[in-house]
Amino acid sequence: MNYQTPGTECPQNAPPSSGLAQAQALYRRTFQAEPQKRVSVGGRIEILGNHTDYNEGLVLAAAIDRRLHLVWSRCDEPLIELVSTAFPGPVSFSSRTLDHSRSGHWSDYVKAILRELPSDGGWSPGFRAAVHSDIPVGGGLSSSASLLLAVAIGIGERPYGTSAEKLAVARICQQAENNFMEVRCGLLDYLAILHGVRDRLVALDFRSLETSLISLPTDLVFVLADSGVRHRLIDVGYNAIRGGCEGAAATLGLKSLRDLTEERLRAGAAALSHREYRCARHVFEENGRVTRALEAMDLPAGEDILGRLMSESHVSSRDNLGNSCRELDLLVELGRGLPGRIGGRLTGGGFGGMVLYLLRTNDASTFQTELASRWQEHGEGALHPMAVRPVDGLE
Repeated sequence: MNYQTPGTECPQNAPPSSGLAQAQALYRRTFQAEPQKRVSVGGRIEILGNHTDYNEGLVLAAAIDRRLHLVWSRCDEPLIELVSTAFPGPVSFSSRTLDHSRSGHWSDYVKAILRELPSDGGWSPGFRAAVHSDIPVGGGLSSSASLLLAVAIGIGERPYGTSAEKLAVARICQQAENNFMEVRCGLLDYLAILHGVRDRLVALDFRSLETSLISLPTDLVFVLADSGVRHRLIDVGYNAIRGGCEGAAATLGLKSLRDLTEERLRAGAAALSHREYRCARHVFEENGRVTRALEAMDLPAGEDILGRLMSESHVSSRDNLGNSCRELDLLVELGRGLPGRIGGRLTGGGFGGMVLYLLRTNDASTFQTELASRWQEHGEGALHPMAVRPVDGLE
């Protein structure tokens, strides 16, 4: 199934408020009334830590200034009505009998999260909602996680002020994707967004579930380039990679690959399948890359070390996990040597989506122009790179 969360194309430099205005306007046109409430949720970038979260590993991430806006009002009847700027017409269903099968429509994500909320939750008996998003769909920036969080925190009225409350919301969203959408995702997307703070990176430890914030120097910026390949995590290899990781841990007698050492991997290599070995090798080395990046952030050359580790991470994702593709690899290569580029890698689950570059801010505009030109020279069509910075994950 080609699952799509609500999103739409928008000008690259559109102010954040414009997305909210579009959601509100759509609500008025559809329901002939003013929405009562709103919530805005950012997308997220994974800077380092590809497929480490569900292995109790380490991740460096950030919430970004691409957002999903949800506006809504409650209604007395047991009816849920949804509309998105990205798709024609509203969709409606009963809040009392949520479907037990997926339809392939973006409203499946709303059903998924409502099924996980308490039956006496704030969404009952019904509501009307409109959505506008400028988070690219299928690009690895967690458009689905943003929608799940918006419904859970906005309509479901789940508290998120403390670390414990953030974790509780994240677990509800994870259960929605695991149980109804059948994607065996970890907690990364939700916690990265929930802990996101303007101009800060979020370091996450998925064994202790501790988080810390790291300042991003103002002379650095991230740029995203869309490969145009839309990944579908339900249909592709995400679950296979997770199975390879869990199989490797079980064969090696480990609680998770977080406990893996070089010596243990070498000693147990013969007992592992090819996939299990490659998954284990990647997770072990990726955790080390996150550790080295965190240690380097306060050093004079910290950004150069981070950039090198990002580039190494892409090679490992490509060669060990196999979750890259021709277009992602080409984008990484085309960025090499361009002004201001410090590092680059795929971001998110892989199998398509975005490449993330770390850049010096003053060179970002030139980099985007030259990258788009190189992409077209290779016959790949139009490319519209976009600069992003860390922001508060929730408004």
